[in-house]
Amino acid sequence: MHALSLTAVISGLAKSFVFGVIIAGVGCQRGLTTGTGAIAVGVSTTRSVVTGILLTILVDGVFSVVFTRWGSDGRGRDHQGRELQRRL
Repeated sequence: MHALSLTAVISGLAKSFVFGVIIAGVGCQRGLTTGTGAIAVGVSTTRSVVTGILLTILVDGVFSVVFTRWGSDGRGRDHQGRELQRRL
């Protein structure tokens, strides 16, 4: 049985924090620029969701490139699937 590596935990926490900041930031920005009326709220909500999803996908791609360059895929393995040495 394989245990969860420290690298995977740290990278997962970092990614979730960044994704949360992005989604909250986009929601706040779109909310502050919403016009008056129900239609404007619906349009802003739709734009907020689409922008949040798009930015999350793009930033996840950036994380993948960074983790690959550092030699880890976020699961404690290098790009060839070998276990990385734990450095505590």
